[in-house]
Amino acid sequence: MHPAIGGLISSVFYDGKLENGALPRSRRRAFDWMPAPVTWVSTSSLPNRSETRSGESYVNSQESELVAQLLDRIEARCRERRRRSTVGVIAGYSAQVEHLTTHIDPSDRRRWGNLDVEIATIDSFQGRECDVVVYSTVRSNASQRIGFLKDYRRINVALSRARELLVIVGDDLMMENATVGAELNPFASVLAYIRTHEDDCKIVPAGFVSML
Repeated sequence: MHPAIGGLISSVFYDGKLENGALPRSRRRAFDWMPAPVTWVSTSSLPNRSETRSGESYVNSQESELVAQLLDRIEARCRERRRRSTVGVIAGYSAQVEHLTTHIDPSDRRRWGNLDVEIATIDSFQGRECDVVVYSTVRSNASQRIGFLKDYRRINVALSRARELLVIVGDDLMMENATVGAELNPFASVLAYIRTHEDDCKIVPAGFVSML
């Protein structure tokens, strides 16, 4: 994976002991038009950022719209550069996966001529990799609860599937301060790393997507 992604994973989940294989320079720079190889698209300032309940699951329609816009930008850039890329769009909640699938429709080859897009839950994506991973965190609520997303193993899987570009879409301020009981909040560690490694990692406002 890209050294920037590998550094995040190693520091947060493996006490800095994870060694990263060399990535060819051409692939390291494949998405150099993005703010950074690890980019968090923040929804924290959006009035309609909150999740909604869907049965036993959760949906965040604002994040779905942002992810769809982001993929449109990636498709356009890959077309310009005559590059084909694999993209994994993942979320912790099955209802969000269904919502994302409706917005994106991975089977639409007219829309995704240069991307091979797959949408899946975190758990079903374990053990696989893509050039690009876009992770929708989904949770955004006044009670600052993230449910099973507090599991370190689950977020490790979500963030370690990308080879070249990792984009996280979500309410960073809420995720960072989420209530997880006596356990440590893994998102606090991830965001602390991102905020202190500005050469490789960026947090950008949601409006930035429309300017890519």
